[in-house]
Amino acid sequence: MIEWQQEYFQKFSYARNQILKYLSSARKDLSIAKKAKIDEVRFQFAYNAFLKLGISLMACYGFKVRSRAGHHIKILEQTALILNDENITAYGNQMRKTRNGKRARRLGTWIVVGLLIRLMHF
Repeated sequence: MIEWQQEYFQKFSYARNQILKYLSSARKDLSIAKKAKIDEVRFQFAYNAFLKLGISLMACYGFKVRSRAGHHIKILEQTALILNDENITAYGNQMRKTRNGKRARRLGTWIVVGLLIRLMHF
C-alpha cells in the first residue's frame, strides 16, 4: 500500500479531462525539450515534463501535490513508489541537484521519454 504524506499530498478528485491536460502539458514540454538546440532549454523542459508526469500520476491516484519546500523531491519519490522503480528517484534527484551539469542535461530528456512511455501504458 502506498503511503501519502499529508504535508505534501492532499486528497483531491480530478476530472479525467484535468488529468489529460496535465499529460498534454508534459508532452508539450517534452516535445520542446527534444527539439531544443540549447542544452539548458532542453534540460529545463525535460525536467518540467518529468515533474508534470509525476503530478499526472498523483492525480490518477486522487491526490494533489501541495506546493511547498521539498515538493519536487516528494513528486519524484512518490512516482518511484507507484511505478516500483528506484531509478526514478535516483535519476530525478540527479537532475534536480545538477541542473547545470552536462551529464544531467543529456540524461534528462531520455529519462523523461522513458517515464512518459511507462505512464502512457499505466
